[in-house]
Amino acid sequence: PTSYKVITTFGIFLTEVAQYDAAIAILTEGMAIIDYDPELWNYLGVAHWKKGNLEEAKEHFNHCLFLDNNYPIAFNNLGSVYLSMFIKTKERQSIEEAIKLFKRAIELDPLYASAYNGLGAAYRNQGNLDGAIYCWEKAVEFDTNFAFALYNLGMAYLAKGENNKAVEVLTKYKEKNYHLLPTDEKNNLDNLIKKIKKFS
Repeated sequence: PTSYKVITTFGIFLTEVAQYDAAIAILTEGMAIIDYDPELWNYLGVAHWKKGNLEEAKEHFNHCLFLDNNYPIAFNNLGSVYLSMFIKTKERQSIEEAIKLFKRAIELDPLYASAYNGLGAAYRNQGNLDGAIYCWEKAVEFDTNFAFALYNLGMAYLAKGENNKAVEVLTKYKEKNYHLLPTDEKNNLDNLIKKIKKFS
């Protein structure tokens, strides 16, 4: 197709169904037609990030924000890239940058559950357990079906020794996501909840 709209819609669809190589190829074709659409740069960043190309992802998200500096999704995505970089390198500058970017996404969209989840993960990696719990509580408040945030919150309560809260949240996570889990993860979750109850 030669229509920019058709190309980019198809490229975005490919990104969302995890066909990242094809998405990058199609979205790059779209960029040859119009290179000033921030959404295009954002999705190219997502595709590269999911492939593990962190530097390329960072470059694309930064260009997206150059085109639109009030784009909370791109700030959140770029924060996730820096968090991935920290997990890989343990460089303090990366985690500090991730926190700053997640906070900017929340500033632009105060109900942005994904940004609260990312900020919680950044705080947890930084050793700020209370900050992480606050953020994951916010994420669950704004999106009650947010599986990652529910699980993260339950494990954070467990790490803090608040076993009753951990059981409550992990049970809620189980109710909402059990049918989606592979058998080994179902067994691990069941055993974890039983173990916490035993020692509560």
